[in-house]
Amino acid sequence: MATLKHEAVVERFNTMVLNGAGKDKWVMDTVGQMIKESNMPGVFANQQQVSSGLFGAKRPFLVVNHNNLRDYHMYIRVVPQ
Repeated sequence: MATLKHEAVVERFNTMVLNGAGKDKWVMDTVGQMIKESNMPGVFANQQQVSSGLFGAKRPFLVVNHNNLRDYHMYIRVVPQ
């Protein structure tokens, strides 16, 4: 499990998906599969439980990493409404 407490946020992006209610797991699975199928060299993604601090709630994220950029991670979260 990762903790975002010591991570620096470089950029943040939010969007609302029309008619997306109840499809949070599908979106996470589909984006993860698309990253895998793209066969980008050194890029991999997996779903992890991530918290925002010592007592922060654990939430599912898709975490994207690159072998040459080990200090950088992309956290993708879908918030169900």
